[in-house]
Amino acid sequence: MTAMLESPPSPLRPGLGAGFGDSVLVVDDDDAFREAVAAFIATSGADVFEATGVFDAIDVVERESVDFVLCDYSMPEATGDNLLAYLTTRGFAGRFVLMSADLPEHEAALARARGARTISKWDLLEVL
Repeated sequence: MTAMLESPPSPLRPGLGAGFGDSVLVVDDDDAFREAVAAFIATSGADVFEATGVFDAIDVVERESVDFVLCDYSMPEATGDNLLAYLTTRGFAGRFVLMSADLPEHEAALARARGARTISKWDLLEVL
């Protein structure tokens, strides 16, 4: 399932949208977490797309221009690293952040070698 949230810029957080980009894709199989993060990012004024997994995310990036991808690592059908690898081969020029409640260090190192940033979900909540 894919959803898109649009929101006017928030007067409470001027410039936060510039930190994310004009369009953001949030990929996570945890519906409550994904929806909460997407709703928060939408308050920055960015267009936010949601995807429940890697294949859903690929559908989004094939039809929409996305500047920023925030993706969970561990999902049932494929990992966030699989999405990063796919986007890398497709020449994705945006920013990619791989998040996880428990990302193995070797996986984090591989993601960083591909140009991604990594963050724990707990730290993400503090950053947002």
